[in-house]
Amino acid sequence: MTKNYINHIEHYNDNSKSITINGANMNVSDLVRSFMSDCAEDVPFSSVSPESHSEKEPRLKQLFDDPKRTEEESNRFLNFLSDHNISSRLIDSSQDNPILKAVVCFCVKWRNLRYIESKYSPSAVLRFLTDTCSLQTDRVADRAIANALGVMIKNGYDKVMYEDVCDYF
Repeated sequence: MTKNYINHIEHYNDNSKSITINGANMNVSDLVRSFMSDCAEDVPFSSVSPESHSEKEPRLKQLFDDPKRTEEESNRFLNFLSDHNISSRLIDSSQDNPILKAVVCFCVKWRNLRYIESKYSPSAVLRFLTDTCSLQTDRVADRAIANALGVMIKNGYDKVMYEDVCDYF
């Protein structure tokens, strides 16, 4: 039923969240529910099993290849944050965020020690911070933080903080 509506939208009213399609006035949330229901009927339940989902999507690249190394370095990183009284800070997309500055310095050291690849993904660094180290973000989109990390990686690292980071190795 809703599949044919998409090509026949006549009017959308943002104030009342209603849409006019083929002369019929509908609430947008009702339309979405109807559309999702139609889509669910078209996809057999067996085709959305966890096995088929994981086979189609590539595994996200991790910062470290070795789980033991990941644990060791997350502990080292968290100790650094704690010792510098920044472990309770939230991660945001600011270039001045002390956690981001610290992790960029750590990445330089890890790269020099060949713990990580010479070209590493800012998204992998963010996953390390949030998933492995359980640090919290400041309700900023992950993409914005990853973009900020990418800029910081390209622009270089804080030389003073890097000296402090080297003391932890």
